[in-house]
Amino acid sequence: MREKPLGLDHRFASIPSIRFAFGDARRPLPLSFAAEPSLDRRQVHGVRVVEVDVPGQACGEADGFCTWRAGVMVNVITADCLPLLFAREDGGAVAAVHAGWRGLLDGVLESTVAMIAQRDDPARWRCLIGPAAGPCCYEVDEPLVRRFEARLPWLAPHLIAPRHRHLDLGAIARARLNAAGIEDVETLDACTICSRDERGEFRYHSYRRRRKEAGPTNQYACIIIDPDDGGPARTG
Repeated sequence: MREKPLGLDHRFASIPSIRFAFGDARRPLPLSFAAEPSLDRRQVHGVRVVEVDVPGQACGEADGFCTWRAGVMVNVITADCLPLLFAREDGGAVAAVHAGWRGLLDGVLESTVAMIAQRDDPARWRCLIGPAAGPCCYEVDEPLVRRFEARLPWLAPHLIAPRHRHLDLGAIARARLNAAGIEDVETLDACTICSRDERGEFRYHSYRRRRKEAGPTNQYACIIIDPDDGGPARTG
């Protein structure tokens, strides 16, 4: 799958006061976030979303993390699941969510929007979906495709599974977020299973690709509100 570069052509990158980055195989934890305390949590493919108030907060079992405080980094670890970064359009709040097929089915995105709605209008938020297993490679069994079709009867089957038994997690996430009230959703067209870099090496770690081998299988997606920074979002 051809990867769309992450640059200022993305609306998400124009949000002021935030900094964000997605890791890859060369640097699973982006260099610009190496000094930030990571959250103490256990991701379990669930729907619990935690509001984070201090750096490195103990969050228990959770798959979504939201903060309104500058200088508090939130992040998620993913292999082939979706890493979703959220930000208020003025940079006043951010969130990071881990969503695989279980989380998408069970409602982790709706849980995220519900938390946002407790304090704000979700329509003021934007989302950027990072590298994940793409419909080119994410093959599943037919019963799982049918479960998604039953849960999302208003979404065309060819959008859920554009190829036979291949789920499009990004399309499903966009549809669920739009239905929940977040309209501005962008997706990086980067498949963790097959994307390669300029040297021809795999760009991302992938659990599905490496599940029979030893070695790392995941990377981080990170976002923070930069204190005293009124400019556009910075990546890296």
